[in-house]
Amino acid sequence: MGKRGIGAVGVVETFNGEISALRRDGYSLQSIGDVIGVTRKRVRQILNEYYSGTAIPLLAESQVAKLCGCSYMTIRKLQSRE
Repeated sequence: MGKRGIGAVGVVETFNGEISALRRDGYSLQSIGDVIGVTRKRVRQILNEYYSGTAIPLLAESQVAKLCGCSYMTIRKLQSRE
C-alpha cells in the first residue's frame, strides 16, 4: 500500500473506519501513517480522539483462538462475559 497524499485535514472523514480497521489487522501506527499520509503521532491522536472507548485489539479474534488452541466461538463467549 502506498501513500495516498491526503494531508492531516480531513483524514478522519476521508478514512473513517479504515484507520481502526488497519489497527485491528495488526498494522503499526507508522505503517498506518504511511498508508494514509500522516505521521504515526497523528494516527495515535486520531485513534485516541475519535475512537476512544473502542477497544482496538492487537490481534484478531481468530488469531487469539489459534494461539490459545481453542475455537473462535470460545473467544466470542469469553468476550461476551465482559
